[in-house]
Amino acid sequence: MAQFGLNALVLIVAFLLHNTAGIYFKVGGVVPDITLIALISISFIEGQVAGMATGFFAGLFKDLINLRGFGINVLTHTLIGYFAGAFETSMITNSYMLML
Repeated sequence: MAQFGLNALVLIVAFLLHNTAGIYFKVGGVVPDITLIALISISFIEGQVAGMATGFFAGLFKDLINLRGFGINVLTHTLIGYFAGAFETSMITNSYMLML
């Protein structure tokens, strides 16, 4: 339960940072999606289930801000969290990917 709270805190801070000060962090004219970076990082560390849950809430936060196409961000972020967590388990078993 404590890990879920920490993941939620990281996600909320990343979401707020992306929506408030994120426009000032341009890399080559492109604004990076800080929420998506946090989602992928949590999925790599925690695995598939935590990645799906975090992705669901990250997409829900984005959909509540942008009401066009409600549900698209929930679906895509949930799938991204799941596949990032699945990739993490296959990456750990392959020692060559671990070295890269």
